[in-house]
Amino acid sequence: MRGTKNLIAYFSREGNNYVSGGIVNLPVGNTEAAANMIQKLTGSDMFRIQTVKDYPSDYNETTDVAKQELRQNARPKLSGHVDNVDEYAVIILGYPNWWGTMPMAVLTFLEEYDFSGRTIIPFCTNEGSGLGRSESDIKQACPDAKVLKGLSIRGGSVQKAENDISAWLRKSGIVDSKKLFPNHTSTLEVTDPELIEVFDNFAFDEVLSHGGLDDRSRLMLILATLIASQTLSEYKVMLGGALNIGVTPVEAKEIVYQAVPYCGIARVFDFIHATNEVLETRGVKLPLEGQSTTSPETRYEKGLALQKAIFGEMIEKMHAESPRDQIHIQKYLTDNCFGDYYTRKGLDIRTRELLTFSMILSLGGCESQLKAHIQGNANIGNGKETLLNVVTQLLPYVGYPRALNAIRCINEVMPA
Repeated sequence: MRGTKNLIAYFSREGNNYVSGGIVNLPVGNTEAAANMIQKLTGSDMFRIQTVKDYPSDYNETTDVAKQELRQNARPKLSGHVDNVDEYAVIILGYPNWWGTMPMAVLTFLEEYDFSGRTIIPFCTNEGSGLGRSESDIKQACPDAKVLKGLSIRGGSVQKAENDISAWLRKSGIVDSKKLFPNHTSTLEVTDPELIEVFDNFAFDEVLSHGGLDDRSRLMLILATLIASQTLSEYKVMLGGALNIGVTPVEAKEIVYQAVPYCGIARVFDFIHATNEVLETRGVKLPLEGQSTTSPETRYEKGLALQKAIFGEMIEKMHAESPRDQIHIQKYLTDNCFGDYYTRKGLDIRTRELLTFSMILSLGGCESQLKAHIQGNANIGNGKETLLNVVTQLLPYVGYPRALNAIRCINEVMPA
């Protein structure tokens, strides 16, 4: 049975390349850079098309080899293969423009598999020659596949191409909100069609095209925001969408658990039950495998180590300067919030900090805590651009005042 997943298959060449009128050394090839952007936006699997015999390191020598392969209609032997090709319904195919078309190795790839009934969406990096005749060559090689309009990406500008790539993916139907909720029909489409059209166009088109969060990350952060905002019915719908695009049951449960120390069990209780209901309707057997990594004897020690890893030595200062009648709260933060929750498996620390950031900005009125976790995110690699992308994606759900407040806090902690 044919699957429904997307595969990014790409041919790329790093090193000595022609870019913007000159020869430069690229640590990452332009096509690979574009493929990585697509992967970040879609969460698709990736496969690099590579030949057994390497091309010359010199750019001009490589163009000579490529020209000879084209004249001979060669099919260079590939070093790797897609073992599970039946899992994929869509092939997002990337390559540079070599002599007016794709490298011959890409044709080797296309002819190795039966792509009948599948969709192929090409993207091509170049320095002004566009896709050349590559689209027609793909159609000739795969006559029974559906070949959608490709995207031409200027190699010298690939680092600035994310918005164009995102718009192309939406137009191609790869990024599509309806795919998140295939069996859900909103009652608001019947009762409030104008509102739902405006919201969907904004949240799932205009906002979606901004920033570099992949679908899985975006949906997980929205789930955290919906918990903090107490929108149970929308949470159930969004949880279904998240599971549809690959968020695992363990990740879903860990998002809810992560909310307990920040939103309180009173706010989270109904979301625990709702999550269980959604998982059980999908045949997930509960309870899931345990994710705890601490014991009553180790929770404080491990929690403190994790606090220091995120916030630095300021944690020792907070403990030292806390009044005697309040020191127990600092201890609770260490052994309960961080020792019991942050140390759990199922989500990495960077994801947990982004979830916490999302929940605190959604709660409102917690600016000092929000600023602390902005700094914490920065300390572990979630920089200003990432946090601004998160705020942008959460804007439709939290509204402008809280989004603008979060941006102000980001700018104060991380000035330009």
